[in-house]
Amino acid sequence: MHENKKIPEFKSYEEMTEFWDSHSVADYWDQTEPAEFEIADNVRRRYLVSVDRELFGRVQRVARTRGLSTESLVKWCCVYFHSEKYHHGQKNRGVSMREFNRITFDRNIMGGRACIRGMRVTVSLIVNLVANGMATEEIIDAYPYLEPEDINQALEYVAWLAEETVHPMELYIAAS
Repeated sequence: MHENKKIPEFKSYEEMTEFWDSHSVADYWDQTEPAEFEIADNVRRRYLVSVDRELFGRVQRVARTRGLSTESLVKWCCVYFHSEKYHHGQKNRGVSMREFNRITFDRNIMGGRACIRGMRVTVSLIVNLVANGMATEEIIDAYPYLEPEDINQALEYVAWLAEETVHPMELYIAAS
């Protein structure tokens, strides 16, 4: 550790996220502490998908250049290919898509997580605040740059995601 580098005391979640967006934990590793937690066995299912080695390599390269994990890129593709934007505004296969014009994704902001209007406020933060009992008015008091529609759309977006049947998968390279 460099003498000058100490993890600061944070006064807010936003202050903490701004700090870690611009700093590497590797520079502060000696100030970290181990954490213990359990992961339930039934949280995730594994599916094997055979993928050609060359195709998998291309997917990995695209993910890396966009600052995403391979799994995140695959998930993004699934969402995009179900969107009206992909289908040129036409409803198809009975899939009803709502336009989420306040939900943005930018790999340079919060690591590409779903954010509100390009700000460093994630959809997951909003949903967690609501889940922990905060009313819309309280959230707006705490984050005055948010609008009621931001909170509504974050909840609608998560509800839309929860309607999807998601099958997490691990990609294995097929033997040549």
